[in-house]
Amino acid sequence: MACPSVRRLHRAPLFGGARSASSQALVRTEQTQHRLSLLQRHPLEVNVLSNGVRVVTQRRSDVGSVSVGLFRKGGSEQETRATNGISGFLQRIQQRGTTKHSAAALCGKVAGINGRVHTVNERQYNGTLFRSPKEHVAENIALLAGMACNPALNKDDIEAERASTLRTLQATQLDPEACLYDYLHDVAFQGTTLSLSPLGNTDGINSITQESLANFARDSTVGENLCLAVVGDVEHAEVMEAAEKHLQSIPAGKSVEFLPIRYSGSHVNVRDDDMGLCYTAIGFEAPAYGNADSLAMEAVRHICGQYDRSCGADARHGLVRAAYDAHQWDYNVYAYCFKPFAFYYGTAGLFGTYIISHNPSQEASFSYVSQDWHRIRHRCREADVDRAKCEMKAELALNTESTSGQVELMGKQLMTLGRAIPLHEMDQRIDNLHADFVRTAMDEYFYDTDPVYAEMGHCETELDYHVVRRMMYLPDLPDQ
Repeated sequence: MACPSVRRLHRAPLFGGARSASSQALVRTEQTQHRLSLLQRHPLEVNVLSNGVRVVTQRRSDVGSVSVGLFRKGGSEQETRATNGISGFLQRIQQRGTTKHSAAALCGKVAGINGRVHTVNERQYNGTLFRSPKEHVAENIALLAGMACNPALNKDDIEAERASTLRTLQATQLDPEACLYDYLHDVAFQGTTLSLSPLGNTDGINSITQESLANFARDSTVGENLCLAVVGDVEHAEVMEAAEKHLQSIPAGKSVEFLPIRYSGSHVNVRDDDMGLCYTAIGFEAPAYGNADSLAMEAVRHICGQYDRSCGADARHGLVRAAYDAHQWDYNVYAYCFKPFAFYYGTAGLFGTYIISHNPSQEASFSYVSQDWHRIRHRCREADVDRAKCEMKAELALNTESTSGQVELMGKQLMTLGRAIPLHEMDQRIDNLHADFVRTAMDEYFYDTDPVYAEMGHCETELDYHVVRRMMYLPDLPDQ
């Protein structure tokens, strides 16, 4: 329940007064018709093979291609620090050949059907996706099954993949944002497997052997741990026929269970004055993926907006311009860039803001960011949430415009929630958001909680944790 101060500070929408009853009825009718259209155009069908492999298809008659993804539950969360990186390593080395096809033959088959292949490597799951014309859906499933069940795992291929992965690790160190997010997970979920990077670490990659890969593949490639997702202009019966033919040989087995995650408010500082600027990622614990509050936090992310000095746009951009113009700070003085981030997992989450600033202005930058968070907690208005809902729907439509993007979304939902959420249901969930829900979620997850932050670069004037912790507590704001 929202506290009385929240209701007292609630204001009228920015753009006019409340809608009339006839206007509200028209909006509800249009929303219902839109959801029915989504349901009819994108029907979702689910079946389970006798060995536990889930098969999910979504029919899309508006595209001429088909995307097929085979996902494995686990990811880096099922590793240890000594074996960190083996899950993604296995996913990539499967493309170097199977017991039936060499790497050259595999590439020739993919090229022969005008296919494209890429991998997904996350903390709680990974997968391989094929995209090709719709006539070749059975060939896609056959190739994916061969790569998952019968990888060659030759020693020469392992050494080549090890060298490639180590080069990728080295290149990642040049990306401050990617490094900061890894540092942030490392301190936020310290002592748990969710702190491990999906790409792995140098010691873990160097320790991988042919035997350890074979054992990991055998233990993780079991029926209930896998899911086949297909999106395109194909019939579900056709997909089921191919799945039963090529995936039925996978042994049955129990699915991986994610362990409870412990969040720790803490910080890490990696000083490198040669970088010139200070890169900061600061946040707090967020709800798990699928939790009702996760959509409210997504609305907060869109309300906050983002700014990058290099884009040449007005410095008054995002949250302040849209809702709180009376309290504006000069981003050109304090920050080069700021943008909110959100990570949602099956049992935990992280929400915060990524900031690039000058060395002495980190505290001032976060002070203004925290005040914006407090304003959302106290004064989030329906107009702000309506704008965020429009952006959330546009982002959802953009992510699912291609069949590959839709397969990736379905894979994430199946691996973390155990079910795929139809587009019409997601649309309805977004429509049900209101300012009260957003204020309540911020009150529960942000207000008076232990923050976590990571600094990197020219950060001589290190943020004091107790100062940052005090900024998370602000009983009220002066009415402006």
